[in-house]
Amino acid sequence: MSQEFEKEVFKIGSELLKESAKQNQLFFKKNWWYQKILSLTMQRQSLKTNLFRFIDVLPNLSTDEQFLSHWNEYFKEDELRFITSGLGSLAPSLLVKTIRSQITQVARMFITGSNPEESLKVISKNWERGFAFSLDILGEETLSEKEAEVYFQAYLSAMEQLKQAQKNWPYQKALQTDAEGEIPSLNLSVKASALFSQVKVEAWDYSKEQIKKRFRPLFQKAVKEFFFINMDMEYYHHKDLYMEIFKELLMEEEFKNYPHFGIVVQAYLRESLEDLQGLIDFCKKRKQKITIRLVKGAYWDSEFLMSQQKNWPIPVWTKKEETDLNFEKALALLFKESKHVKIAVGSHNTRSVACALAHHKNYPEAQLEFQFLYGMAEGLAQALKQRGCLTRLYCAMGELIPGMSYLVRRLLENSANQSFILNSLMKKESPEKLLAPPALPADFQQDSKKESFSNFPAPDFSKKQNRELFQKALVGWEKQFPVQAPLLVKSPASPSSFFSRENPNQKQQIISKTAFVNREQALKAVGDCHEFFPKWRAVSSSKRVAYLKKTAELLKDSFFHFASLQVYEVGKTWEEASADVAEAIDFCSFYADSYERLSVPQLTDKVAGEESFLRQEPIGCVAVIAPWNFPLAILTGMLTAPLVCGNTVLIKPAEQSSLTAYELVKVLLKAGFPPESFAFLPGKGEEIGKALVEEPRVSIISFTGSLEVGQGIFNKISSLSKGQGNFKKAILEMGGKNAIVIDSSADLDLAVKGVIESAFGFQGQKCSACSRVIILEDIYKKFISRWIPAIESLVIGETKNPESSLGALVDEASAKRIKNFLQNQKESLIYSSPIEKEFANQAHVIAPSLYLSESPHSDLMQEELFAPVVSCYKVKTMEQAIEILNESKFGLTAGLYSRHPGHIELFKSQSEAGNVYINRNCTGAVVKRHPFGGRKRSGLGSKAGQADYLKQFLQAKVVTENQMRRGFSPELFE
Repeated sequence: MSQEFEKEVFKIGSELLKESAKQNQLFFKKNWWYQKILSLTMQRQSLKTNLFRFIDVLPNLSTDEQFLSHWNEYFKEDELRFITSGLGSLAPSLLVKTIRSQITQVARMFITGSNPEESLKVISKNWERGFAFSLDILGEETLSEKEAEVYFQAYLSAMEQLKQAQKNWPYQKALQTDAEGEIPSLNLSVKASALFSQVKVEAWDYSKEQIKKRFRPLFQKAVKEFFFINMDMEYYHHKDLYMEIFKELLMEEEFKNYPHFGIVVQAYLRESLEDLQGLIDFCKKRKQKITIRLVKGAYWDSEFLMSQQKNWPIPVWTKKEETDLNFEKALALLFKESKHVKIAVGSHNTRSVACALAHHKNYPEAQLEFQFLYGMAEGLAQALKQRGCLTRLYCAMGELIPGMSYLVRRLLENSANQSFILNSLMKKESPEKLLAPPALPADFQQDSKKESFSNFPAPDFSKKQNRELFQKALVGWEKQFPVQAPLLVKSPASPSSFFSRENPNQKQQIISKTAFVNREQALKAVGDCHEFFPKWRAVSSSKRVAYLKKTAELLKDSFFHFASLQVYEVGKTWEEASADVAEAIDFCSFYADSYERLSVPQLTDKVAGEESFLRQEPIGCVAVIAPWNFPLAILTGMLTAPLVCGNTVLIKPAEQSSLTAYELVKVLLKAGFPPESFAFLPGKGEEIGKALVEEPRVSIISFTGSLEVGQGIFNKISSLSKGQGNFKKAILEMGGKNAIVIDSSADLDLAVKGVIESAFGFQGQKCSACSRVIILEDIYKKFISRWIPAIESLVIGETKNPESSLGALVDEASAKRIKNFLQNQKESLIYSSPIEKEFANQAHVIAPSLYLSESPHSDLMQEELFAPVVSCYKVKTMEQAIEILNESKFGLTAGLYSRHPGHIELFKSQSEAGNVYINRNCTGAVVKRHPFGGRKRSGLGSKAGQADYLKQFLQAKVVTENQMRRGFSPELFE
């Protein structure tokens, strides 16, 4: 900006700071507890974290006992004194009442009321004071269509009640007109995610149409009743979808000439200037203005963390200064194009507001208003109103539970070290510092990750290109079916049989015809691999690593080829299939990097005159017997680990996923692995698997599958057979009867969503899936009342259709087994999803079902089902919940949803599972981040996805050499 512009900004900003100072002092005097909270958070970061977490859980604490239990867990004794100073010595019950009252009072500083009646009183009062409003109904992401309908009706009801209340409001020319004429006094902000619970960006068109159905009546009422409706923006992942919905709706005949619609643009997003230009171009095309509410953005922490976890590009600016700079660039663009848009500046930063006023001086014809969150920056809002600016308060309305998450966000904003409100009101920094133009530190560098290994990101389906690539790959496979998978073994004999694989979601469609080997061919392959082993182990470790890294690159190149195949072959959804391929790539990259380090001999100790090195050497032939449920990921991990270590590998894939295995083998060959280094042996498990387990020349059995088969393998190899030199090793990954515990203080938004993902993802056909839910008695009804409608809202159908959340079981045998089991459980059934008749006739489908168990020892609570079937059990205490969780022969995964620190620590220490998950779903382990494997009868061997997993395919040798020659040692002369 020019020096003249900066002088104007400083002049206006200084005036605003001075004008707002008195109002701010009065605000803090009236709200001493709020000032105390901000003061506390400035002094102690750990206290800030715990205080905000306590505030978040407070609405769930219905009794004094629960309150005090959490209160004492969250705060140390010295912190308690620090917080309660000024309250005097209070009895426990009075302390609870006082603290609860004070926090509720703070919440009401930002929330206008729990219902329209309460909110209308606040809105009416502020209208009389000269403030416009926009009403926001709290509660963002809905979990079910039942909840979405409630929100939809709440919006309609609020519009009707606002219309009635308006009749008693005085006429306010400053609030009801602008230079272009009359503007609506009634203003509503709407979140798309509140109107539809099953938003999936991969199902772009479907999600779009469902959201439009709910928005359309609101828009129609707005046109009829002269309302302004603003579409709020939420998370980046849905941003483009919501933008597209907004534009398409506004081009519909009944809306295209109505100017009183608005949308939010978040300046913390790197794409925000591009989005702004797109909206401006849209307005030019539509030949009608819209209002653009420019804000900094409210979800920075979540956006940053979520992108880090998914290894996606970070969509937000990582420094506050970057966001502030971008906000000012966006302002400049908006004013430049003010002939086509109206501008609403949503900021509590006096510098940002002053910039807008300085621009307005150069573009006086621009239609400009300022927007503030109710309860924040009141001094600045009052100063702007006194200047004659249209000032609008964003008025949140809602119950305390959804309101608390809103409150915590406000507290986080206000207490952040770089918060303008904190710096101006609490730290009382100088106008020169507060109004200085945003500038990045001299040593600023963009964040970069430099690691030898990083997880491969699954595709972001909010990007059109990824949706198109997946759909194209699906169509490509359809044209090839049935695919022929011939024999790859060296033996010239003809196949013993062919296996026809049907699509589990469309049983009339044959996916592939795979040539199966017989026992004789399998044993011949064992001999070939046994013979080639010395040659393969002699290949340099660097070359084997290079082959595996090349495999990873080839899998990346054929990502959608493999992901789309899983949709047809085993019935995975787009998201589940994509995660499987990403994990396969991770196994290749991680095991390649890990073996590079393991292959280097390690000096055991530094001793003068002697040198001892630990070497890791391959063992021999490894038989890999893989499952169908992770047809690429698990198979890839199981076979590449021994292969890169220098072992030869006998690959026995699951019958149901033989085509995926065949396609993987082709990639291995293309990557450079010698065809003699492994043998592809598709066939019947009871024939080929049995032969490999019994074969003396096989040194290691690596198996993933059922407990019954795994136990049989363990028993079989426990004794030496004729011709067997070494004891065989077994690496067994078997089943799970995994439980998630729902504590009284659980965040039900998080818990319901997490349990659904854990229990019904891939139709419950994961060894890690949640099949038991243990619920604390006092939250049981609340949890069930939200869980069942959420299940009911899931779309069940062919998984090639991206709107489907789950499809059919893998084959007819699995479906029959589950149906037979459930025949005797009807009395315990509490819910079963309806299935469309057409889909039920064409697929091996089992309805998502919930059962209430009377005994923790029932078959429903103990037997692994591998289906979307969940058994629920009520308990009185957390100790009892953990006891029930541990009463299982399995010990694979376990989960807990709780906001009680003591219960979380108890669960961490006492839950008997290989992978324990707190406040997240219990499936979806990521290579390196979540080494995966169970205890008890769930597994035998090291966890997959860590370097130790490779050591199972290696044997250690220590080589010790005496370095002394005639009384001297070489190191003495170095």
